Amino acid sequence: MARQCINLNYNWYFCEQFDDKHIKDYLNTSSFEKVDLPHNAVEVPYHYFDEKKIQGEFTYKKEIFIEESYQGKILSLIFEGVSVTAHLFINDEFVMTHKGAYTPFTACINEFVQYGATNMITVVVDSHENVFIPPFGGLVDYLVYSGIYREVQLEIKEPSFIETFFLRSYHPLQSNSIHIDATLSTDEGVLQITVLDQKIEKIKTQMSIQSKDMKCKIDVMDKVLWELDQPYLYEVKLQLFQNNILMDEVISSFGFREIKTDDQGIILNGKRRKLRGLNRHQSYPYVGYAMPKSAQEKDAVILKNDLGVQIVRTSHYPPSKHFIQKCDEIGLLVMEEIPGWQTIGNAEWQELTVKNTEDMILRDRNHPSIIMWGVRINESADNHDLYVQTNAIAHRLDDSRPTAGVRNIAHSEFLEDIYTYNDFSFSGKNRPLAKKNTITKKKHPYIISEYNGHMFPCKRFDVEEWRIEHALRHLKVINVMQKPKNGIGGAIGWCLFDYQTHQEFGSGDRICYHGVLDFFRHPKLASYAYSSQQDEHVVLEASSLLQAGDYPASNLENVIIFTNCEYVKLYKNNDWIGDYYPDRKHYQYLNHPPIIINDFIGNLLEKQEHFTKRDSRMTKKAINDAKKFGTRLPFLSKLRFLYLMMKYHLTYEQGLDLFYKYTVGTHQPIFRIDGYQKNEKAASITMGVSQNFSYHVELESLVLRPQETYDVTKITIKKTDEWGRLLVYAFEDVMVQVEGAIDLIGPNTVPLIGGIGSFWIKSNTQKGLGKIEINLPNQIIIETVEVKS
Repeated sequence: MARQCINLNYNWYFCEQFDDKHIKDYLNTSSFEKVDLPHNAVEVPYHYFDEKKIQGEFTYKKEIFIEESYQGKILSLIFEGVSVTAHLFINDEFVMTHKGAYTPFTACINEFVQYGATNMITVVVDSHENVFIPPFGGLVDYLVYSGIYREVQLEIKEPSFIETFFLRSYHPLQSNSIHIDATLSTDEGVLQITVLDQKIEKIKTQMSIQSKDMKCKIDVMDKVLWELDQPYLYEVKLQLFQNNILMDEVISSFGFREIKTDDQGIILNGKRRKLRGLNRHQSYPYVGYAMPKSAQEKDAVILKNDLGVQIVRTSHYPPSKHFIQKCDEIGLLVMEEIPGWQTIGNAEWQELTVKNTEDMILRDRNHPSIIMWGVRINESADNHDLYVQTNAIAHRLDDSRPTAGVRNIAHSEFLEDIYTYNDFSFSGKNRPLAKKNTITKKKHPYIISEYNGHMFPCKRFDVEEWRIEHALRHLKVINVMQKPKNGIGGAIGWCLFDYQTHQEFGSGDRICYHGVLDFFRHPKLASYAYSSQQDEHVVLEASSLLQAGDYPASNLENVIIFTNCEYVKLYKNNDWIGDYYPDRKHYQYLNHPPIIINDFIGNLLEKQEHFTKRDSRMTKKAINDAKKFGTRLPFLSKLRFLYLMMKYHLTYEQGLDLFYKYTVGTHQPIFRIDGYQKNEKAASITMGVSQNFSYHVELESLVLRPQETYDVTKITIKKTDEWGRLLVYAFEDVMVQVEGAIDLIGPNTVPLIGGIGSFWIKSNTQKGLGKIEINLPNQIIIETVEVKS
């Protein structure tokens, strides 16, 4: 019988504490509640909480029936992720301890179980921040949360099985070969290898097993490369036979792709790439790290499809296997790194770091999306002996990828293949990125692994000027990075989402507002600095709602349009103002520079006031000076106003009305911006003084499909004006109730922050319909989702 995997994610018993009687009286679950995995041991408020309450000891239990027929087989429990320390018991016997929140571990339980009987798994989870376990030992700018937050399986194998296997391609531009290394538990039998192309068998080969370490290659004719815009995947199946009986089978996706580096950066499949990316933390509101497959996949989709980035760094630890697999499927490059943040601990701590490096690579080395291993603790000091070990392990386990090491110290010891550096030198007025030769003198690949972040935190509901500066800082870094032949191979911004953190960091409410999206995955203005650089879908976003009162002295000088359109047309009350084009003077290296609109009058003075062209230009200058200087007008501007009032016989009140008409807008103008591609209107946005407000509810999915565990989807509530623009200064609470086949994640009071709020629902053990009731002011909205097998 081939390997069998049984998911163990439903119907766990959970207790918010640990007591010795949980082991001695292991069948007693009277003080426990039922939960499903992934599970966070402590529900964490959105903000303003005591992070010490996340730390504690918790008990998880699950009954499993071990078949009599399993005798003679190898039984293993596989835990994908437990935070932070897991003590495993079967019935009342101790099995093992695993330290560390981010790497999977396997426990062989043959000698502990009773066959033909129900057995009790007990996991004691200790989430204290143990200084002997990475990333702890010093300050850490993120939370590690608590609980069994990833999936669990029972694996049943024959004594003859495939222990590990590694798939890779060397020089795939010239070669058609998949190189396969397989480690077996036996040196007898036949190893069969099958390559599947879109589920159709393409080639099959067999070989006699001569040793436990098998190396072979198989050629795939007319292969298709794995590319960013066409991430073509094959499946490779390995089967172990003895006496014509199938003993074991493993399968993995595989992509033909080549990674090379030089002093200018990364070359993917023979094409030089300037990599534009973002860092990602894997945390979510209320549940910390505990989200299932669909939520993990959605984050990858946001990065690739919504924001158009090419690479993500899994800061600062290995992510869910589902996230990596989705990156394979959609063509998103990955820099994966070991757990840690600045601190290097004692010898025990360093041994765990070496083990984390090994576990990370063994789990994920068959993924084509991963192009480099981060084998240095983020922003740590040099440690020659430790990093010699981590680099050596990476090269021994995977000779097909370069290593990288994230530092924030210029000219630090370089042991890796790629010099990755956190560049926080940009303060807004100076050069956005340091020159490569000021950070490292050596001619090797160089990538910026973080920028911006804490240098300019920004909330979605900050004033417009602040949000614009936040977006422009990201755009300016991308622009400099993309300059040809500057030695910078890419830049990975800090960061994708806002995230919860310790009291020493963030804005005092335990949130770091460093993301280009907020914690609920709502876009900030800075997100359009990224999405506007891609060509897969049209992007058109204005930096302002054109409310001059949001600015000091009502002086709104210009509006920045983040777009991949070729040009835009501006209309005021349906009167054409002008056409505006990308600012290639200041952003010459961007794919799509922003468009700056600095004239909101156009020829309206000629059309509506019957001014001459010369007088129109003079009037615009005078109005702009009045906005800038107020009553302290320069003498020349005063002369202009005097000339215009005399020539056109304007009274003081008429002159004042003219000023307001073409600045603040006492006539409540409506502006429309149309974006054009290939001279066809591709997108449009409308803005004006809001008179009517409405609520809108959006569901990411109408169907939940629980499989190995529960499924989730996000529901978003928006408060908008009559043109669909968010009311960015609207704050209120909304009550939510659910029933049927779904449960609510988090509290039933959902905050609308800056005109938008979201919550997640998850499937429960029922099938059929789930009802969502959203109680809004003077309105109740009811939505339904369907839960299917």
